[in-house]
Amino acid sequence: MAGKTPEETMHQLIAAFNAGDVDKALSLYHPDGVFVTEPGKLAAGIAEVRAAFDEFVATKPALTIEAHETVQAGDIALYCTRWSLSATGPGGSPVSQTGTGVVVLRQRTDGIWLVAIENPWGADLVR
Repeated sequence: MAGKTPEETMHQLIAAFNAGDVDKALSLYHPDGVFVTEPGKLAAGIAEVRAAFDEFVATKPALTIEAHETVQAGDIALYCTRWSLSATGPGGSPVSQTGTGVVVLRQRTDGIWLVAIENPWGADLVR
């Protein structure tokens, strides 16, 4: 089950990615959720998000949140984060990345928070 706070949902999402658990990660997403796979490229809806997550967890990610800030207005929250990632690239080579992400979460009527939009490339605008 997703979190009762935006931060709790995000902690569960990071744990799911690090465990390679795509089903758990998807359970934390709104059914109409959108994931930015790279600047300018969207995965929209659960089927496309699943495909993007399958590809991501295949890299055996170790994702860490360096810092975060949450701004909440009623049933909408904006979660901004600095993250770092270690993973396995093509051909088995190690990959390290850092970035600034932006996530919009929506609270359901039962109090549970789900990811509506996730952009791990929040600082990289398409020009």
